[in-house]
Amino acid sequence: MRTHEARRMRKKALRYAKQGGHDVALISKTGAMELYGCLNCTETMDLWDSPAIVNGPMPHRRCPAAQQPSFIKNIFSYFSKFFSRAE
Repeated sequence: MRTHEARRMRKKALRYAKQGGHDVALISKTGAMELYGCLNCTETMDLWDSPAIVNGPMPHRRCPAAQQPSFIKNIFSYFSKFFSRAE
C-alpha cells in the first residue's frame, strides 16, 4: 500500500474482521491490490490502493465457525460445574 489512506483503511478493515472472529490471512498481494481471506470460512475481502477501497463482506460479518455460545448456555455450564461436584 502506497497511500496513507489505503494503509489506514486496511488496518481498520483487518481489525473489524478479527473482531468478528475471522482468522485473517493474506492470500495474494499484487501491485495495488491485496486479497485477504478467512482460514475458517469462505469470506474474502480485497483492498485497493488508488482509489482506496475495501471490497468484500469479511469486515462486516461474523465468522460462522467462531460463533460464541449464547448467554443462557454460559450460565447453565457455569452452574452445572457446581452441581456435578455435589454428587
